[in-house]
Amino acid sequence: MQARFVIDVGQKAQTYEWHEVILMYEDTEYGSGLIPYLADEFQQFDIRTRVIVVHMSSSIGSKLFLLAKETTMISEGYTWIITDGLSTLLDPMGAKVIGSMQGVLGIRPHIPQSKCWN
Repeated sequence: MQARFVIDVGQKAQTYEWHEVILMYEDTEYGSGLIPYLADEFQQFDIRTRVIVVHMSSSIGSKLFLLAKETTMISEGYTWIITDGLSTLLDPMGAKVIGSMQGVLGIRPHIPQSKCWN
């Protein structure tokens, strides 16, 4: 579901005239599992923009966002999207890290509650 949502974001990126996407991930099985699917979809729609999709663990992600804030990459002109794995772990990261992530879009799957059948 998460990959489908990010792909939909990529398709809608044409509306915002985003033409480049930077995929950031850690070099692990977890990090690299999603990347081929996203890259294929973004290429299909000829999208390469200042949209930065981050798919990594909270320990690496927290360091990344502190550095990105320091270098003013979390500002107008950049769009940051974090996947579910990172967005569900924001609370333990602390106020300084969360403060560096102002304006970052987190993606979480939504599964509607089903009706109980008796």
